[in-house]
Amino acid sequence: MHLTAGIVWGVLFPARLLWRLGWGSVFVPFDAMLAGSVAYGLYGRVLLEIQLGYLWRRGNG
Repeated sequence: MHLTAGIVWGVLFPARLLWRLGWGSVFVPFDAMLAGSVAYGLYGRVLLEIQLGYLWRRGNG
């Protein structure tokens, strides 16, 4: 799951950057909604990383 999340974020980050540089200025309300969801997704990812760190530490002794 950790690797899959990294792959997904590795695709979403450049797509988001390209969106902001290109078409993002045309769809401002949608862009604001997308920015908020990405921000909350990053907070969720940090929480997930913390949990995975504890699980990894406990699982390997």
